[in-house]
Amino acid sequence: MKLFEGEQILMTTDGNAVILTNYRIRLTESKAWGHSQTTSMMLENISSTEVAYLSYPVLFVFAGVCALVAAAMMANGGDLVFLFAIVAVVMIIAYFASRRHVCAIASDGGAKIVFSISGLSKEAVLNFIESVEAAKHKRLSR
Repeated sequence: MKLFEGEQILMTTDGNAVILTNYRIRLTESKAWGHSQTTSMMLENISSTEVAYLSYPVLFVFAGVCALVAAAMMANGGDLVFLFAIVAVVMIIAYFASRRHVCAIASDGGAKIVFSISGLSKEAVLNFIESVEAAKHKRLSR
């Protein structure tokens, strides 16, 4: 990342995926299957920060339906009991594997920086958010 004149790096996350400077915040992610993303926003354009826990409860509901169908088939001697039981187990595993804790920083122009904070302490997350807010406040105070 090329820095502007007078720009200084204030904080980075592990692996420099998110870089906070006194002018902007930038997310650079490399994802599997050839997809990469770079999102950058100036501090004065940040409108909100959010810490969220994302999950897909529909997977858990679908697992419950499959388990009920498997139980009903077992009572009636159906042939596909094991198939529905396996699908139920796979859906439960998918539910737990897809849950994640994220931080989202939104701009007033619509762009959003979302990155995983799984494994970080609550204090570290709050420290990062407070650093973003302090940098924005300092930038706007000039």
